[in-house]
Amino acid sequence: MRRKELRMRIRILLAACAAISAILACRTASAAGYTDMIKLKSGKLISRCRVEGEDIDKVTYRDETSTQAKTVPQKEVDYVTFSDAPRELRNARRKFAAGNSYVEAIRDYQEALKARNVRMFWLGPECLYHIAESYLRLVPPRLKLAAETLSKLNKDYPNNKYMAKAQTTLADLYFKRSEFDKALEEFERIESATGADGEPRYEPVVHYNAAMGCVRCLVSLKRRDKALLKLKSVEIKARELGPSKDYEVKVQYVLIHIGNGEFEKAKKAATAVIRKAKYDYKNMPRSERAKGLRPLRSALAQCFNALGDAYMGAANAKDNYMEALVNYLYVVTLFDDSPEEHAKALLKAGLCYRQIKNELKAQLMWKELKQRYPGSAAARQIPRPK
Repeated sequence: MRRKELRMRIRILLAACAAISAILACRTASAAGYTDMIKLKSGKLISRCRVEGEDIDKVTYRDETSTQAKTVPQKEVDYVTFSDAPRELRNARRKFAAGNSYVEAIRDYQEALKARNVRMFWLGPECLYHIAESYLRLVPPRLKLAAETLSKLNKDYPNNKYMAKAQTTLADLYFKRSEFDKALEEFERIESATGADGEPRYEPVVHYNAAMGCVRCLVSLKRRDKALLKLKSVEIKARELGPSKDYEVKVQYVLIHIGNGEFEKAKKAATAVIRKAKYDYKNMPRSERAKGLRPLRSALAQCFNALGDAYMGAANAKDNYMEALVNYLYVVTLFDDSPEEHAKALLKAGLCYRQIKNELKAQLMWKELKQRYPGSAAARQIPRPK
């Protein structure tokens, strides 16, 4: 009996010693700063570490088992939990995620930036990027403030993990504000970015989108010859990235021809895209149609609208209004799943009806446009009633 009691007491004593050791180890780790955590996409968890750096390429950290710093590629990281996150940041994250408190989120992110004893290499980029995103999600969006915040982010933290998104968003903002020279500069910077190994820095689709952004800027700046050269250099990348990008390039050729006043070339190019889209759909395996149908429909909608524009812009436009109207009505009746193109078709169809002296149908087109797309650019271009 006494032996059993003695054994029980020894077990209790050993368990207590283990618990005390664990508590002391945690306190030692905390005192040394090993309280961060890195979650990898593979599911592996790197806990009780201290992150010493985080950028677009890698996360640098130390743990208790080694005196040397270790790195893990950023593309393998799911998320990093920092132990020195201030209370204001946690509040800001919650309000940003809620989706209806962006003004308060901006205020809390700005307060978090003032926190002391926090490693700014991670706090600064997170706060500035989400402040800019919050400005963009306000109604109406604060484009100027968002652009200023993203510029500060890229300037103060030139190698931050949000850099690809931040640069792309900034370029798009400049484009929306019609600052095409600044937008072109940003898009070119993204397209030509390389890593330490000399290879393209970002994912292929990021470089492709930047190149297409350059094309849009060059077109807007009336440098269409350079836009055509840039577009030719992008064709191979587009084919490698799949049908949606390939069609995007082909449609852009049509739009550039229209901008140059080359309406016959535009008609031929648009007709070729329409034929290719129909052929591709006909020969597409049924299992892939659900995925492949959207880029085909988007390309068709843009091309039918482009054909309408080509007929309207031709020298003998008076004789071509009916041809233009037919193409716009294709989009009106068949492609309402492409909102931007559908709104444009409603506007242009109304203009064609007015030119052929059918004011009633013109007003019906514009009434539908105002009802379905009240805040669109097309709705703002509706002419006044005669």
